[in-house]
Amino acid sequence: MSRAQISYDMVTTGWLSGWAAIPLFAALGLFVCFQLVRELRRRRRLDFLGRCLLLLRLAIIGLCLWLLCQPLLVASSTWNVRPELLVLVPDRSSLDAREDFNSPAQKSDVLEVLESRPIENRNRAASSVARTLAHLERDLAGSAERLRQEAGPIESGLPPGIHLPSVLDGLARHAGLARKELARQQPLFPESLPNETLEKEKAERVRGLQLLSSALDTLAQETALARQEVASHPDLLEKLIGRVQETQSESGRLAAACQALQAAFDEALVPLRVREDGARRRLTRRDLAGLAIDRIRTDGAGRFGLAREDAVGLENALRRAVARQIISPLAAVLVLSDGTAGLTPSARQLAATLAEAGVAVHSVLIGNDGADPEDAGLMAAELAGIAIAGRKIAARALLKVHLKENRPARLVARVDGRNLADMPTGRGIHVVELQFQLDKPGRHAITLEVESGEADAFPGNERFAAVVDVFPSRPRVLILSDRLSRDFVLFREVAQSLPYLQAEGLLADPALKTLETGDKPGQFPAGDDAWKNVSLLVLLGGVPRDIPGPVLAGLKAAVGRGLPVLLQPGGRTPSWSDVLEVPGKDLPGPRLLSPRPDLWSPLHALGRDEADSLERWHRLPASASVRVPAESGIPLLDGGIEAPIQVIRRGQSTLLFCGIDSLCDLRQGGNTEAVNRIVASLLEFGVRPWSEPASGITVFPPQPILGRHLLLAGTAEPPAALEGLQPAEASGVPPALRLLVTGENEVSFQIGGQTFRRPVHRLLGPSDFQLTPRAQPLEELARAGKGRTGDLMDVPDLVAAVEAAPVSLSHSETWRLWAGSWPLPLLLLLVSTEYLLRRRAGRVM
Repeated sequence: MSRAQISYDMVTTGWLSGWAAIPLFAALGLFVCFQLVRELRRRRRLDFLGRCLLLLRLAIIGLCLWLLCQPLLVASSTWNVRPELLVLVPDRSSLDAREDFNSPAQKSDVLEVLESRPIENRNRAASSVARTLAHLERDLAGSAERLRQEAGPIESGLPPGIHLPSVLDGLARHAGLARKELARQQPLFPESLPNETLEKEKAERVRGLQLLSSALDTLAQETALARQEVASHPDLLEKLIGRVQETQSESGRLAAACQALQAAFDEALVPLRVREDGARRRLTRRDLAGLAIDRIRTDGAGRFGLAREDAVGLENALRRAVARQIISPLAAVLVLSDGTAGLTPSARQLAATLAEAGVAVHSVLIGNDGADPEDAGLMAAELAGIAIAGRKIAARALLKVHLKENRPARLVARVDGRNLADMPTGRGIHVVELQFQLDKPGRHAITLEVESGEADAFPGNERFAAVVDVFPSRPRVLILSDRLSRDFVLFREVAQSLPYLQAEGLLADPALKTLETGDKPGQFPAGDDAWKNVSLLVLLGGVPRDIPGPVLAGLKAAVGRGLPVLLQPGGRTPSWSDVLEVPGKDLPGPRLLSPRPDLWSPLHALGRDEADSLERWHRLPASASVRVPAESGIPLLDGGIEAPIQVIRRGQSTLLFCGIDSLCDLRQGGNTEAVNRIVASLLEFGVRPWSEPASGITVFPPQPILGRHLLLAGTAEPPAALEGLQPAEASGVPPALRLLVTGENEVSFQIGGQTFRRPVHRLLGPSDFQLTPRAQPLEELARAGKGRTGDLMDVPDLVAAVEAAPVSLSHSETWRLWAGSWPLPLLLLLVSTEYLLRRRAGRVM
């Protein structure tokens, strides 16, 4: 920034202008002088007193005119600043993928450019030629496509389109530039090579390039001929398209051959230790973005300032660029991305907005376009949270395996550190099914993992962790309703479809039959022994009229001893909420249902991943009637104490309060599958033990999720020896004990003399598996932003092309010289002084 230049100006804002005030002041001054001389005519000359009176009267006149003019003092500062080049790095999980550019030679090319450090004895002429040929192949492919579009109307007998000349001119221009660039690069090949085989291969590539140059000459001539004669000879265009396709194919073949020649050059010329150091150097795309920014900072030093913005997603990054451009001059915007996310209409519009403001948007692709890095990941898994001891457990896993042909991958299932199942996987995206069994009842931590022998390009997407509760036999679920409602049918059908539950539906509709009580199957339990065989009681609607009082008393006693209850209270009286002493209140208006942002549990998983699950939650219609418990528990949905689904601890038992009046009403609009999953999760929630064995402490959810909270209830003692956890601030919603999961593999803590250990599950999304760099979205972005596009090898050229002329900025400040409280006291002082002096002169009494 240059030194500011400051200038001062005075302007008038009153009804009397400054130019009018000057002659008026002169005229009034003369008049005052004349009057004063007449008053003091007895004095032969003006003495000191007379001169003071004269000055005071002139000052009074000047002050009055000053107030009438109302002058402003304007201070203007002007300075020149260097504009900024704003680098945007849209944050996605795919940036953590290791990038090797599909070959060591391409990796060496990029590092040489970004680090400005030539590799010892390395000659990358063959790589430069391959790069030119790849660009030529892409340009010819685009020209062939546009020519085919123009050929359609001509074949139908219509005249050539108005865009055909520009397409032909572009084709000729691409051919001429490629021919010149190849002629410049061929002499850069190493003159002497260590063996005859490489000499022959180099000579063969040179001959191929010479033939391609001749083909480009011929292509240019045929393009010129077609431009002149296509109107009268339409068949010339079809022949030209064939010639373009042949040249395109030959360019692609030669590009691959030159890239292989570069690899041979490196192996023969570069020392072994240097090549091994480069192979061992593991760089993620995020690391490469940092190297590119360092190169930009070096090349742009003295020309422009450099600023960096990281944001989640390209759209958010461009919004920050628009906001920054308003307050600071930008030379250009440069987007560094791997292009794994498509370009949204909003991002395209933001780029166009920047371009209209005179800020070009350039883009740089990180990675090798279209080259899928080696990766083996577990995209999704289905594993029930309940299992029966001694029976097979079925698990399904959706895998993505993209490895070299000679690298196998296996899917392994582990429980509590020991292997349960191990089977080979195929290649590509496919589903693998596993079966294993657990013989010991209790709570077990199961991990599914894809093993590929060594670390792949994206570590972190290979594991799926879950907590499974194993029962000695199928848990018995009783579903009771006082009428034949749609929700009763829904709960009964979903419960009967779950193979790990034994479901019974009890209907107490007086119009059908009287509810029988007793200890036999099909009867509502009436004794303590009967309640011991029930794992979950689902209560829908109101209390049936024909249930005897002693049976209700037995139910309350069973709940006090630890019977889990899933309660969906209805509007009828008497209500189960009154019987179980769980008062509730109705909330006005429809309510949208969505998961808590700080928790994640099986109830929330309606889709393959978190993004899909949230989309399905958002598609659910609003619940017309919602009831919440008066005493707050652990809310499972967003809304805090007003969440319609909450877990309430009552002594040794757990009440799962579902205040959604009708779950069936949510099935409209194609949401049947999502609602079925919600019901199945509620049943599984209710059946599974909430308290940890031998401690009575509730750890919710049982499966820790990376980046989410873990809640502790049933204890006032803070946990100790935290590993992979850190205390989090309580949100005012019980329980007060709240931990944030930070461990990537496992968490553990001690409480009440018991040690808890759990594997951590990481919520994955599309960006954890869409790892293939794509140039197309970045090319669209550059077109919308009227900028240039390229890859990491083009960073120096892009920086050199940035126009960074100094920008002149100015700032003005104004002061109202007539405002404030000073004019009136000053005027009074002047008038009073003038009066006293005149009195002394004997002109007034």
